[in-house]
Amino acid sequence: MGLREFAAEIDESGAQQANAPQGGGSVLTVRQSRERSAEAAAAEVYQQHQAAIKQAGEIPSRILKGLAAGDNIAELFLQAVKGLSLLTGNKQLYTQAENDIRALYGEILRDLAAAELEAAEIRERLERLEAAKQRGENVDTVERAIRAHRLKLQQIEQGRK
Repeated sequence: MGLREFAAEIDESGAQQANAPQGGGSVLTVRQSRERSAEAAAAEVYQQHQAAIKQAGEIPSRILKGLAAGDNIAELFLQAVKGLSLLTGNKQLYTQAENDIRALYGEILRDLAAAELEAAEIRERLERLEAAKQRGENVDTVERAIRAHRLKLQQIEQGRK
C-alpha cells in the first residue's frame, strides 16, 4: 500500500482517531510494528523448517550405512519415521511409531530388534540414574528407579533367550 492509499483509508474511515494507540503513536507506527513482529515470527519458522530439512536430509545416508553394517532394522525404521516427522512437522508421528514398535513387536511378539531398542533406552537411563546417585541427588528415589530399570532390563534380556 502506498502513502496515498494509506492517507485515503485514514480519511475515509477516521481510523486515525479511533485506532490511535494510547501512547500517542500513529496508526502507521502500529502497523509497522505489527509487520516487523510478523516478519520476525516468519523468519523464526523459516529457520526451524530449514534446520528440520537439513536434519532430515542426513537420515537417508545413515539408514543406508546402517543397512550395510547390519544395524538393528527397527532402529533404522525409526530413523526413517523421524525423517518423515521432521519434514511434515508432525512430532507425534515419531513418538507414536516408537511406542507402537516397542509395545507390539518388543513386548507382544518378542521381536529381538525392537527389544534391543528398548534395552538400549533402559541402559541409557540407568547410566543417568547411576550418575545422579553418585552426585547424591534424591538417593532413595534414584535407588528405587535403578532397581526398577535393572529388573526391566533383566526381563527383556531373559525374553530374548
